[in-house]
Amino acid sequence: MDNNKKITKRIIISLIILGITYASLPTILYSAANYYEGQKESKNIAEGLYKKITKYFPHSSKAPNSLEALIISNNVQGESIFITNHFTSSNPNTYIPTAKGVEYYKLLVQKYPNSQQAKAVPLKIGQYYESIGYYGEAEKYFLQGLTEDRESFVASESNYHLIKLYLKSKSPQKALEYIEIYRKNYPESLKAEMYLLAGDAYQTLGDFKRAEKSYKNILKLEQGQDDSDLMDEKATNSFYKEKMEEKLFQNQRKLANINQEKAIIQGFLGKDGEALKNVAIFLIDENREKVNFCTSDIEDYPVTYVNDKGHYEFRDIIPGKYSIGLGISKKDLAGYTLVPEQQIYEVTAAQTLNVDLKLVPLLQVKQPEIKEESENITLQWEQVKDAHHYTLIAGWVKRNKDGVSFNSAELRENIPTNEIVLAKDELLEFNCPQQKLDEKNIDLAEGKQKAKAKIKENQNESEKEKERYPSLLHKDGQHEFAWSIKAYDRDNNLITDSSGFELFINQSLNTFFIPEK
Repeated sequence: MDNNKKITKRIIISLIILGITYASLPTILYSAANYYEGQKESKNIAEGLYKKITKYFPHSSKAPNSLEALIISNNVQGESIFITNHFTSSNPNTYIPTAKGVEYYKLLVQKYPNSQQAKAVPLKIGQYYESIGYYGEAEKYFLQGLTEDRESFVASESNYHLIKLYLKSKSPQKALEYIEIYRKNYPESLKAEMYLLAGDAYQTLGDFKRAEKSYKNILKLEQGQDDSDLMDEKATNSFYKEKMEEKLFQNQRKLANINQEKAIIQGFLGKDGEALKNVAIFLIDENREKVNFCTSDIEDYPVTYVNDKGHYEFRDIIPGKYSIGLGISKKDLAGYTLVPEQQIYEVTAAQTLNVDLKLVPLLQVKQPEIKEESENITLQWEQVKDAHHYTLIAGWVKRNKDGVSFNSAELRENIPTNEIVLAKDELLEFNCPQQKLDEKNIDLAEGKQKAKAKIKENQNESEKEKERYPSLLHKDGQHEFAWSIKAYDRDNNLITDSSGFELFINQSLNTFFIPEK
Protein backbone atom coordinates (compact mmCIF):
# COMPACT_ATOMS: atom_id res chain seq x y z
CA MET A 1 0.00 0.00 0.00
CA ASP A 2 2.82 2.36 0.94
CA ASN A 3 4.60 1.51 -2.32
CA ASN A 4 1.49 2.43 -4.32
CA LYS A 5 1.33 5.80 -2.55
CA LYS A 6 4.99 6.44 -3.31
CA ILE A 7 4.53 5.54 -6.98
CA THR A 8 1.44 7.75 -7.22
CA LYS A 9 3.30 10.63 -5.58
CA ARG A 10 6.21 10.27 -7.99
CA ILE A 11 3.86 10.21 -10.97
CA ILE A 12 2.12 13.37 -9.75
CA ILE A 13 5.45 15.14 -9.18
CA SER A 14 6.67 14.07 -12.63
CA LEU A 15 3.47 15.34 -14.24
CA ILE A 16 3.80 18.66 -12.40
CA ILE A 17 7.41 19.00 -13.59
CA LEU A 18 6.39 18.12 -17.15
CA GLY A 19 3.53 20.62 -16.97
CA ILE A 20 5.80 23.38 -15.71
CA THR A 21 8.39 22.53 -18.37
CA TYR A 22 5.74 22.52 -21.12
CA ALA A 23 4.30 25.83 -19.90
CA SER A 24 7.70 27.50 -19.76
CA LEU A 25 8.99 26.04 -23.04
CA PRO A 26 7.40 28.74 -25.28
CA THR A 27 9.06 31.44 -23.16
CA ILE A 28 12.42 29.66 -23.39
CA LEU A 29 12.07 29.24 -27.17
CA TYR A 30 10.97 32.86 -27.57
CA SER A 31 13.98 34.13 -25.61
CA ALA A 32 16.28 32.01 -27.76
CA ALA A 33 14.61 33.31 -30.94
CA ASN A 34 15.10 36.90 -29.77
CA TYR A 35 18.77 36.20 -29.23
CA TYR A 36 19.29 34.63 -32.66
CA GLU A 37 17.27 37.37 -34.35
CA GLY A 38 19.95 39.85 -33.36
CA GLN A 39 22.60 37.81 -35.20
CA LYS A 40 22.49 38.23 -39.00
CA GLU A 41 23.95 34.79 -39.65
CA SER A 42 21.39 33.15 -37.32
CA LYS A 43 18.22 34.81 -38.62
CA ASN A 44 16.92 31.52 -40.07
CA ILE A 45 17.25 29.85 -36.66
CA ALA A 46 15.16 32.62 -35.08
CA GLU A 47 12.45 32.24 -37.72
CA GLY A 48 12.39 28.48 -37.19
CA LEU A 49 11.87 28.93 -33.44
CA TYR A 50 9.08 31.47 -33.96
CA LYS A 51 7.33 29.03 -36.32
CA LYS A 52 7.61 26.20 -33.77
CA ILE A 53 5.98 28.38 -31.10
CA THR A 54 3.02 29.31 -33.33
CA LYS A 55 2.62 25.70 -34.49
CA TYR A 56 3.10 23.67 -31.30
CA PHE A 57 2.08 26.24 -28.67
CA PRO A 58 -0.70 28.23 -30.39
CA HIS A 59 -2.45 29.05 -27.09
CA SER A 60 0.64 30.27 -25.23
CA SER A 61 1.17 33.94 -24.40
CA LYS A 62 4.19 33.99 -26.73
CA ALA A 63 2.27 32.79 -29.81
CA PRO A 64 0.96 36.24 -30.89
CA ASN A 65 4.41 37.76 -30.22
CA SER A 66 6.00 35.09 -32.40
CA LEU A 67 3.50 35.59 -35.22
CA GLU A 68 4.14 39.35 -35.20
CA ALA A 69 7.91 38.73 -35.19
CA LEU A 70 7.50 36.58 -38.31
CA ILE A 71 5.44 39.32 -39.97
CA ILE A 72 8.06 41.98 -39.25
CA SER A 73 10.91 39.69 -40.27
CA ASN A 74 9.53 38.70 -43.67
CA ASN A 75 6.70 40.97 -44.67
CA VAL A 76 7.62 44.60 -44.05
CA GLN A 77 8.49 47.22 -46.64
CA GLY A 78 11.84 47.84 -45.03
CA GLU A 79 13.73 51.00 -45.80
CA SER A 80 12.85 53.20 -48.72
CA ILE A 81 15.04 55.79 -50.43
CA PHE A 82 14.18 59.46 -50.80
CA ILE A 83 15.64 60.89 -54.02
CA THR A 84 15.54 64.67 -54.48
CA ASN A 85 17.43 67.44 -56.24
CA HIS A 86 19.04 68.26 -52.88
CA PHE A 87 19.88 64.91 -51.30
CA THR A 88 19.44 61.16 -51.40
CA SER A 89 18.85 59.39 -48.10
CA SER A 90 17.41 56.29 -46.49
CA ASN A 91 13.97 56.54 -44.93
CA PRO A 92 13.33 53.76 -42.37
CA ASN A 93 9.81 52.32 -42.72
CA THR A 94 10.59 49.16 -40.79
CA TYR A 95 7.14 48.71 -39.28
CA ILE A 96 4.97 49.34 -42.35
CA PRO A 97 3.84 45.94 -43.68
CA THR A 98 3.67 44.77 -47.28
CA ALA A 99 0.45 43.48 -48.87
CA LYS A 100 1.38 39.98 -47.66
CA GLY A 101 2.15 41.37 -44.23
CA VAL A 102 -1.34 42.90 -44.09
CA GLU A 103 -2.85 39.45 -44.63
CA TYR A 104 -0.75 38.07 -41.77
CA TYR A 105 -1.87 40.91 -39.50
CA LYS A 106 -5.49 40.09 -40.31
CA LEU A 107 -4.72 36.47 -39.39
CA LEU A 108 -3.22 37.66 -36.10
CA VAL A 109 -6.46 39.47 -35.24
CA GLN A 110 -8.48 36.40 -36.21
CA LYS A 111 -6.43 33.99 -34.08
CA TYR A 112 -5.61 36.28 -31.14
CA PRO A 113 -8.29 39.01 -31.08
CA ASN A 114 -7.67 39.91 -27.42
CA SER A 115 -3.88 40.03 -27.60
CA GLN A 116 -1.86 43.20 -27.12
CA GLN A 117 -0.48 42.78 -30.65
CA ALA A 118 -4.00 42.74 -32.16
CA LYS A 119 -4.70 46.20 -30.73
CA ALA A 120 -1.99 47.74 -32.92
CA VAL A 121 -3.16 46.06 -36.14
CA PRO A 122 -5.53 48.86 -37.34
CA LEU A 123 -2.65 51.36 -37.13
CA LYS A 124 -0.25 49.03 -38.99
CA ILE A 125 -2.69 48.29 -41.80
CA GLY A 126 -3.72 51.95 -42.03
CA GLN A 127 -0.06 52.93 -42.46
CA TYR A 128 0.30 50.40 -45.26
CA TYR A 129 -2.65 51.78 -47.24
CA GLU A 130 -1.52 55.35 -46.59
CA SER A 131 1.98 54.51 -47.89
CA ILE A 132 0.59 53.42 -51.28
CA GLY A 133 -2.01 56.20 -51.59
CA TYR A 134 -5.14 54.13 -50.82
CA TYR A 135 -6.59 56.84 -48.60
CA GLY A 136 -10.11 55.40 -48.29
CA GLU A 137 -8.85 52.10 -46.88
CA ALA A 138 -6.32 53.89 -44.68
CA GLU A 139 -9.06 56.09 -43.20
CA LYS A 140 -11.16 53.03 -42.32
CA TYR A 141 -8.35 51.43 -40.30
CA PHE A 142 -7.18 54.63 -38.62
CA LEU A 143 -10.75 55.23 -37.44
CA GLN A 144 -10.68 51.71 -35.96
CA GLY A 145 -7.46 52.64 -34.18
CA LEU A 146 -9.23 55.59 -32.54
CA THR A 147 -11.55 53.19 -30.72
CA GLU A 148 -8.64 51.97 -28.58
CA ASP A 149 -7.94 53.44 -25.15
CA ARG A 150 -7.57 57.20 -25.65
CA GLU A 151 -4.26 57.23 -23.79
CA SER A 152 -2.78 54.44 -25.90
CA PHE A 153 -0.09 54.93 -28.52
CA VAL A 154 -2.36 53.36 -31.16
CA ALA A 155 -5.14 55.91 -30.55
CA SER A 156 -2.87 58.98 -30.58
CA GLU A 157 -0.96 57.82 -33.67
CA SER A 158 -4.19 56.94 -35.50
CA ASN A 159 -5.51 60.43 -34.76
CA TYR A 160 -2.28 62.02 -36.04
CA HIS A 161 -2.28 59.92 -39.21
CA LEU A 162 -5.92 60.82 -39.88
CA ILE A 163 -5.02 64.53 -39.83
CA LYS A 164 -2.18 64.00 -42.29
CA LEU A 165 -4.39 61.75 -44.41
CA TYR A 166 -7.17 64.34 -44.71
CA LEU A 167 -4.66 67.01 -45.71
CA LYS A 168 -3.20 64.74 -48.41
CA SER A 169 -6.67 63.90 -49.72
CA LYS A 170 -7.73 67.57 -49.83
CA SER A 171 -10.26 67.28 -46.99
CA PRO A 172 -9.19 70.28 -44.86
CA GLN A 173 -12.42 70.53 -42.83
CA LYS A 174 -12.00 66.95 -41.61
CA ALA A 175 -8.35 67.66 -40.86
CA LEU A 176 -9.36 70.63 -38.67
CA GLU A 177 -11.97 68.48 -36.92
CA TYR A 178 -9.38 65.87 -35.94
CA ILE A 179 -6.82 68.51 -35.00
CA GLU A 180 -9.31 69.72 -32.38
CA ILE A 181 -9.87 66.13 -31.21
CA TYR A 182 -6.11 65.67 -30.89
CA ARG A 183 -5.71 68.91 -28.94
CA LYS A 184 -8.53 67.92 -26.60
CA ASN A 185 -7.18 64.42 -25.92
CA TYR A 186 -3.46 65.29 -25.89
CA PRO A 187 -3.23 68.99 -24.91
CA GLU A 188 0.50 68.92 -24.16
CA SER A 189 1.56 66.86 -27.17
CA LEU A 190 2.79 68.10 -30.59
CA LYS A 191 1.46 71.63 -30.10
CA ALA A 192 3.79 73.16 -32.68
CA GLU A 193 2.97 70.39 -35.16
CA MET A 194 -0.76 70.97 -34.72
CA TYR A 195 -0.34 74.70 -35.47
CA LEU A 196 1.49 73.84 -38.70
CA LEU A 197 -1.12 71.27 -39.74
CA ALA A 198 -3.99 73.66 -38.95
CA GLY A 199 -2.26 76.32 -41.04
CA ASP A 200 -2.03 73.84 -43.93
CA ALA A 201 -5.76 73.13 -43.62
CA TYR A 202 -6.68 76.85 -43.66
CA GLN A 203 -4.36 77.39 -46.62
CA THR A 204 -6.11 74.60 -48.56
CA LEU A 205 -9.44 76.27 -47.77
CA GLY A 206 -8.09 79.55 -49.16
CA ASP A 207 -8.20 81.28 -45.77
CA PHE A 208 -4.66 82.65 -45.98
CA LYS A 209 -4.97 85.04 -43.02
CA ARG A 210 -5.97 82.28 -40.61
CA ALA A 211 -3.23 80.09 -42.07
CA GLU A 212 -0.64 82.80 -41.36
CA LYS A 213 -1.93 83.28 -37.83
CA SER A 214 -1.79 79.54 -37.12
CA TYR A 215 1.78 79.25 -38.40
CA LYS A 216 2.92 82.23 -36.32
CA ASN A 217 1.44 80.72 -33.14
CA ILE A 218 4.65 78.70 -32.99
CA LEU A 219 6.45 81.89 -31.94
CA LYS A 220 4.02 82.27 -29.02
CA LEU A 221 4.82 78.74 -27.93
CA GLU A 222 8.52 79.55 -27.91
CA GLN A 223 7.93 82.65 -25.79
CA GLY A 224 5.64 80.77 -23.41
CA GLN A 225 2.64 82.90 -24.42
CA ASP A 226 0.20 80.20 -25.43
CA ASP A 227 -3.03 79.62 -23.47
CA SER A 228 -1.50 77.06 -21.12
CA ASP A 229 1.54 79.29 -20.53
CA LEU A 230 3.72 76.24 -21.06
CA MET A 231 6.65 76.10 -23.46
CA ASP A 232 6.68 73.42 -26.14
CA GLU A 233 10.28 72.19 -26.30
CA LYS A 234 9.95 71.27 -29.96
CA ALA A 235 8.86 74.79 -30.85
CA THR A 236 12.14 76.17 -29.53
CA ASN A 237 14.01 74.03 -32.00
CA SER A 238 15.13 75.76 -35.20
CA PHE A 239 13.60 72.79 -37.01
CA TYR A 240 10.09 74.12 -36.36
CA LYS A 241 11.05 77.73 -37.00
CA GLU A 242 12.40 76.82 -40.42
CA LYS A 243 9.24 74.86 -41.17
CA MET A 244 7.16 77.87 -40.14
CA GLU A 245 9.16 80.23 -42.39
CA GLU A 246 8.82 77.88 -45.37
CA LYS A 247 5.06 77.56 -44.85
CA LEU A 248 4.63 81.34 -44.48
CA PHE A 249 6.51 81.78 -47.75
CA GLN A 250 4.24 79.25 -49.50
CA ASN A 251 1.18 80.92 -48.00
CA GLN A 252 2.25 84.33 -49.36
CA ARG A 253 2.94 82.87 -52.81
CA LYS A 254 -0.51 81.30 -53.00
CA LEU A 255 -2.18 84.53 -51.88
CA ALA A 256 -0.21 86.60 -54.42
CA ASN A 257 -1.09 84.20 -57.25
CA ILE A 258 -4.70 83.52 -56.30
CA ASN A 259 -6.03 84.78 -59.66
CA GLN A 260 -3.19 83.35 -61.76
CA GLU A 261 -3.89 80.45 -64.12
CA LYS A 262 -2.42 77.28 -62.67
CA ALA A 263 -0.08 74.72 -64.25
CA ILE A 264 0.05 70.91 -64.37
CA ILE A 265 3.05 68.61 -63.94
CA GLN A 266 2.51 65.01 -64.96
CA GLY A 267 4.53 62.01 -66.06
CA PHE A 268 5.17 58.28 -66.20
CA LEU A 269 7.40 56.12 -63.99
CA GLY A 270 8.59 52.82 -65.42
CA LYS A 271 11.08 50.01 -64.95
CA ASP A 272 12.10 47.51 -67.63
CA GLY A 273 9.34 48.89 -69.85
CA GLU A 274 6.63 48.25 -67.24
CA ALA A 275 4.74 50.68 -65.02
CA LEU A 276 6.14 51.01 -61.49
CA LYS A 277 3.05 51.68 -59.39
CA ASN A 278 2.42 52.95 -55.83
CA VAL A 279 5.65 54.98 -55.70
CA ALA A 280 5.37 58.29 -53.81
CA ILE A 281 6.09 61.36 -55.97
CA PHE A 282 6.70 64.71 -54.25
CA LEU A 283 6.42 68.19 -55.78
CA ILE A 284 9.18 70.27 -54.14
CA ASP A 285 8.89 74.05 -54.35
CA GLU A 286 12.24 75.55 -55.41
CA ASN A 287 11.26 79.23 -55.27
CA ARG A 288 13.01 79.78 -51.94
CA GLU A 289 16.47 78.83 -50.76
CA LYS A 290 16.48 75.51 -48.92
CA VAL A 291 18.11 75.74 -45.49
CA ASN A 292 19.04 72.44 -43.82
CA PHE A 293 16.65 70.64 -46.17
CA CYS A 294 16.33 67.02 -45.02
CA THR A 295 14.19 63.88 -45.10
CA SER A 296 11.54 65.17 -42.70
CA ASP A 297 10.97 68.28 -44.84
CA ILE A 298 10.07 66.46 -48.05
CA GLU A 299 6.85 65.12 -46.52
CA ASP A 300 5.59 68.70 -46.08
CA TYR A 301 5.26 69.06 -49.85
CA PRO A 302 2.39 67.85 -52.06
CA VAL A 303 2.52 64.11 -52.68
CA THR A 304 0.80 61.85 -55.16
CA TYR A 305 1.22 58.17 -55.99
CA VAL A 306 1.95 56.47 -59.28
CA ASN A 307 -1.21 54.68 -60.41
CA ASP A 308 -1.57 51.17 -61.86
CA LYS A 309 -0.71 52.48 -65.32
CA GLY A 310 2.47 54.19 -64.12
CA HIS A 311 1.12 57.75 -64.31
CA TYR A 312 1.25 60.57 -61.76
CA GLU A 313 -0.10 64.13 -61.86
CA PHE A 314 -0.03 67.40 -59.89
CA ARG A 315 -2.68 70.02 -60.68
CA ASP A 316 -3.31 73.65 -59.63
CA ILE A 317 0.40 74.50 -59.52
CA ILE A 318 1.40 78.14 -59.10
CA PRO A 319 3.86 79.19 -61.85
CA GLY A 320 7.45 78.97 -60.65
CA LYS A 321 10.35 76.58 -60.05
CA TYR A 322 9.87 73.00 -58.89
CA SER A 323 11.68 69.69 -58.67
CA ILE A 324 10.38 66.13 -58.45
CA GLY A 325 11.22 63.90 -55.48
CA LEU A 326 10.62 60.17 -55.10
CA GLY A 327 10.07 57.86 -52.15
CA ILE A 328 10.87 54.41 -53.51
CA SER A 329 11.70 51.04 -51.96
CA LYS A 330 15.24 49.68 -51.86
CA LYS A 331 13.92 46.52 -53.51
CA ASP A 332 12.80 48.47 -56.60
CA LEU A 333 16.06 50.45 -56.77
CA ALA A 334 18.59 47.64 -56.25
CA GLY A 335 20.69 47.24 -59.40
CA TYR A 336 19.06 50.24 -61.11
CA THR A 337 19.50 53.99 -61.42
CA LEU A 338 17.03 56.80 -62.11
CA VAL A 339 16.94 58.87 -65.30
CA PRO A 340 16.80 61.70 -66.11
CA GLU A 341 19.07 63.31 -63.52
CA GLN A 342 17.38 65.36 -60.81
CA GLN A 343 16.85 68.95 -61.91
CA ILE A 344 14.74 72.07 -61.37
CA TYR A 345 11.85 72.73 -63.77
CA GLU A 346 10.21 76.11 -64.37
CA VAL A 347 6.51 76.12 -65.23
CA THR A 348 4.43 79.00 -66.53
CA ALA A 349 0.74 79.82 -66.22
CA ALA A 350 -1.61 77.27 -67.84
CA GLN A 351 1.35 75.07 -68.86
CA THR A 352 1.25 71.27 -68.79
CA LEU A 353 4.77 69.95 -68.19
CA ASN A 354 5.53 66.29 -68.81
CA VAL A 355 8.31 64.75 -66.67
CA ASP A 356 8.78 61.04 -67.42
CA LEU A 357 11.04 59.02 -65.12
CA LYS A 358 12.41 55.52 -65.46
CA LEU A 359 14.66 53.06 -63.69
CA VAL A 360 17.36 51.58 -65.93
CA PRO A 361 19.90 48.80 -65.17
CA LEU A 362 23.26 49.92 -63.82
CA LEU A 363 26.21 50.21 -66.17
CA GLN A 364 28.67 47.38 -65.44
CA VAL A 365 32.31 48.22 -64.71
CA LYS A 366 35.35 45.95 -64.91
CA GLN A 367 38.01 45.39 -62.27
CA PRO A 368 40.67 48.12 -62.69
CA GLU A 369 44.05 47.05 -64.04
CA ILE A 370 46.63 48.10 -61.45
CA LYS A 371 50.16 46.84 -62.06
CA GLU A 372 52.68 47.48 -59.32
CA GLU A 373 55.47 48.31 -61.76
CA SER A 374 53.27 50.69 -63.80
CA GLU A 375 52.61 54.34 -63.02
CA ASN A 376 49.16 54.11 -64.64
CA ILE A 377 45.75 52.59 -63.89
CA THR A 378 43.34 51.41 -66.59
CA LEU A 379 39.60 51.75 -65.94
CA GLN A 380 37.15 49.94 -68.23
CA TRP A 381 33.38 49.48 -68.41
CA GLU A 382 30.75 48.07 -70.71
CA GLN A 383 29.94 49.92 -73.92
CA VAL A 384 26.50 51.53 -73.57
CA LYS A 385 24.18 51.65 -76.57
CA ASP A 386 23.58 55.21 -77.85
CA ALA A 387 26.25 56.60 -75.50
CA HIS A 388 28.09 59.56 -77.03
CA HIS A 389 30.47 60.20 -74.12
CA TYR A 390 31.16 59.23 -70.52
CA THR A 391 32.06 61.04 -67.29
CA LEU A 392 34.30 59.61 -64.58
CA ILE A 393 33.32 60.37 -60.97
CA ALA A 394 35.92 59.64 -58.30
CA GLY A 395 36.51 60.26 -54.62
CA TRP A 396 38.36 59.27 -51.48
CA VAL A 397 36.62 56.62 -49.38
CA LYS A 398 36.10 57.06 -45.64
CA ARG A 399 35.35 54.00 -43.53
CA ASN A 400 34.58 53.89 -39.82
CA LYS A 401 32.41 52.04 -37.32
CA ASP A 402 29.31 53.91 -38.58
CA GLY A 403 29.71 52.73 -42.18
CA VAL A 404 31.23 54.00 -45.39
CA SER A 405 31.09 57.37 -47.13
CA PHE A 406 33.01 59.28 -49.76
CA ASN A 407 33.29 62.72 -51.31
CA SER A 408 33.01 62.59 -55.08
CA ALA A 409 33.63 64.93 -57.98
CA GLU A 410 34.01 64.76 -61.76
CA LEU A 411 37.55 63.71 -62.57
CA ARG A 412 37.20 63.44 -66.36
CA GLU A 413 34.42 64.54 -68.72
CA ASN A 414 33.65 63.79 -72.38
CA ILE A 415 35.45 60.45 -72.42
CA PRO A 416 34.78 59.13 -75.96
CA THR A 417 35.30 55.39 -75.34
CA ASN A 418 34.62 52.85 -72.59
CA GLU A 419 38.19 52.98 -71.29
CA ILE A 420 40.51 55.52 -69.70
CA VAL A 421 44.11 55.40 -68.48
CA LEU A 422 44.96 57.49 -65.42
CA ALA A 423 48.28 58.26 -63.76
CA LYS A 424 48.50 57.11 -60.14
CA ASP A 425 49.99 60.49 -59.21
CA GLU A 426 46.93 62.25 -60.62
CA LEU A 427 44.64 60.27 -58.33
CA LEU A 428 46.84 60.71 -55.27
CA GLU A 429 46.76 64.48 -55.77
CA PHE A 430 43.04 64.60 -56.59
CA ASN A 431 40.86 66.51 -54.12
CA CYS A 432 37.06 66.51 -54.20
CA PRO A 433 35.55 69.99 -53.90
CA GLN A 434 32.65 70.45 -51.54
CA GLN A 435 29.21 70.86 -53.07
CA LYS A 436 28.62 74.53 -53.85
CA LEU A 437 25.40 76.52 -53.91
CA ASP A 438 24.34 77.80 -57.30
CA GLU A 439 23.94 81.51 -56.64
CA LYS A 440 22.03 82.19 -59.87
CA ASN A 441 19.15 79.96 -58.71
CA ILE A 442 18.54 82.08 -55.61
CA ASP A 443 16.16 84.99 -56.10
CA LEU A 444 15.96 86.62 -52.67
CA ALA A 445 18.58 89.21 -51.74
CA GLU A 446 18.95 87.70 -48.31
CA GLY A 447 19.33 84.30 -49.95
CA LYS A 448 22.18 85.59 -52.12
CA GLN A 449 24.05 86.84 -49.08
CA LYS A 450 23.64 83.47 -47.41
CA ALA A 451 24.77 81.76 -50.60
CA LYS A 452 27.94 83.86 -50.83
CA ALA A 453 28.74 83.13 -47.20
CA LYS A 454 28.16 79.42 -47.78
CA ILE A 455 30.33 79.41 -50.91
CA LYS A 456 33.17 81.05 -48.99
CA GLU A 457 32.72 78.52 -46.20
CA ASN A 458 32.88 75.69 -48.74
CA GLN A 459 36.06 77.12 -50.26
CA ASN A 460 37.69 77.22 -46.83
CA GLU A 461 36.52 73.69 -46.15
CA SER A 462 37.92 72.55 -49.49
CA GLU A 463 41.37 73.84 -48.47
CA LYS A 464 41.11 71.84 -45.25
CA GLU A 465 40.13 68.75 -47.25
CA LYS A 466 43.34 69.02 -49.29
CA GLU A 467 45.31 68.67 -46.08
CA ARG A 468 43.10 66.00 -44.57
CA TYR A 469 42.51 63.57 -47.45
CA PRO A 470 46.12 62.40 -48.03
CA SER A 471 46.15 61.07 -44.47
CA LEU A 472 43.23 58.73 -45.18
CA LEU A 473 45.33 55.59 -45.47
CA HIS A 474 44.14 52.04 -45.02
CA LYS A 475 46.14 48.99 -44.05
CA ASP A 476 49.48 48.48 -45.76
CA GLY A 477 49.66 52.23 -46.47
CA GLN A 478 47.09 52.19 -49.28
CA HIS A 479 44.57 54.82 -50.37
CA GLU A 480 41.05 53.64 -51.27
CA PHE A 481 39.24 55.32 -54.16
CA ALA A 482 35.61 55.01 -55.20
CA TRP A 483 34.78 55.47 -58.87
CA SER A 484 31.72 55.44 -61.07
CA ILE A 485 30.87 56.11 -64.70
CA LYS A 486 27.98 58.09 -66.17
CA ALA A 487 26.94 57.53 -69.79
CA TYR A 488 25.40 60.41 -71.79
CA ASP A 489 23.81 60.73 -75.23
CA ARG A 490 24.61 63.40 -77.84
CA ASP A 491 22.30 65.89 -76.13
CA ASN A 492 24.06 65.32 -72.80
CA ASN A 493 21.11 63.42 -71.31
CA LEU A 494 22.01 60.75 -68.77
CA ILE A 495 21.48 57.21 -70.13
CA THR A 496 22.71 55.24 -67.11
CA ASP A 497 25.49 55.11 -64.51
CA SER A 498 27.44 52.47 -62.63
CA SER A 499 26.73 53.38 -59.01
CA GLY A 500 23.02 54.24 -58.85
CA PHE A 501 21.88 54.23 -55.23
CA GLU A 502 23.84 51.16 -54.11
CA LEU A 503 25.62 53.13 -51.37
CA PHE A 504 22.23 53.82 -49.74
CA ILE A 505 20.93 50.30 -50.35
CA ASN A 506 23.80 48.10 -49.21
CA GLN A 507 26.78 50.47 -48.73
CA SER A 508 28.28 49.07 -51.93
CA LEU A 509 30.96 51.01 -53.84
CA ASN A 510 33.23 50.26 -56.77
CA THR A 511 36.66 50.88 -55.26
CA PHE A 512 40.34 50.19 -55.78
CA PHE A 513 43.53 50.76 -53.77
CA ILE A 514 46.70 52.66 -54.60
CA PRO A 515 49.83 52.37 -52.44
CA GLU A 516 51.13 55.62 -50.98
CA LYS A 517 54.20 56.95 -52.76
